[in-house]
This record gives sequence, structure tokens and C-alpha cells, in this order.
Amino acid sequence: MKTLQRKYKKYLIFLFAVIVVAGVVYFAPDYLLYADVPQGSDAVMILDGSDYINRRKEAVFLVKNGYAKFIFTPGRTRFLTKTADGIYSYTGNDIDEINAILEEIKAFRTDAPKKNQNILEQTHTALIIAKQVMERVNISSAIFVSNPYHMRRIKLIADNVFEDSVFKIYCVPSRYSKISTFWLLHIKDIKWIISEYIKIAWFRVYTFLDLTG
Repeated sequence: MKTLQRKYKKYLIFLFAVIVVAGVVYFAPDYLLYADVPQGSDAVMILDGSDYINRRKEAVFLVKNGYAKFIFTPGRTRFLTKTADGIYSYTGNDIDEINAILEEIKAFRTDAPKKNQNILEQTHTALIIAKQVMERVNISSAIFVSNPYHMRRIKLIADNVFEDSVFKIYCVPSRYSKISTFWLLHIKDIKWIISEYIKIAWFRVYTFLDLTG
């Protein structure tokens, strides 16, 4: 009788563990899908990536609807602004002040400490550049736009980079980037979600080592 009870107890523990793991796996994307309500800001910052076109569409949508005055892509060091006829065009080569900022960014990439060049991944570097730009042109608020699965990591990094600053930061996912309800059936979503969790884990390790180093 006791042997049966032990087997039954082990079976229940195993079944409970399977349910917990299945639930964690199924709801894994939910943690990544962070979103702020967009607020009126000075600029929209597009985080570069494979679906840049959809992110840019969201940025243009936000500017067209009065949420910001211009668009900047830190990873590409490109500024866009709306002209009188409503066309969005690159203006970096036409404005001396912006040219100076872009030169500073190039210098940052060249002169940054070796350890930062080796360990900081693309999103982290882009947010550092964004902060430098915001300080340089006196931008007090910005909306960061990217893929929905990317937003939690952006929020975590932004909280670190802009910690104790006066800047107002909003993280808004692109409405044009599709996400799958049953993500386990789509290899692209599987790769993206696993990659995001790995990068979040690395960011946590990096910030811990940076604080204790």
C-alpha cells in the first residue's frame, strides 16, 4: 500500500512539474510583450533590426499623429524629419548640429573601452548612443520603437541607461510587426523568443558584474 502511495505521489509531482513547465513555455512571450501608452515626446527612436521597415512604419505613424517631431535611428545614426509636403527625408547632411552629433557617435564607437565594444550588444549600445544624442540636442523625452518581442529587453536596458536621469522614456511596440498566438508552431518566433531570453540573461549578468567589478 505504501509503495502505491509513493508511486502515486511521484506521479502527481511529475504531472505538476509538466504542467508548470508547459505553462511557463506557453506564456513565455507574455513577459517579453512590454508596452507603454505613447505620450507626446520630442523624438521617436527606432531600434534597428530585421523588421526595420515595420518599426519605421510605427515611427512614422507616431510622428504623423503628433506624438513626436522627428525620428532618429541610433543604430544607423540617421535622422528623419517631416517636411512641409509631408515627405520624410534624411536630414543629417544638411544640419551642422546633427553632423556634429553623428561625428560624436562615430568617436564613441571608435574610442569606447575595449570591454564595452566586446560585451555590449547592439540594443544596449544603441540606447547609450540615444542618450548621448538626447543630451546633446536637449531632448527631454523619447519613444523607443521596436518589435513586440524586443520591448521587455529595451525597457530593462532603458531603465539602466537612463537611471536617475530627467528623461521621459516610453517603449512602444510596432503595430505592424506580427506575433503568433501559437508561437511554438513557428520557427521564427521560437528563435526570436529564445534569443531574447538569452540576451536578457546576459544583460542581467553584465549589469551585475559591472556593479560588482
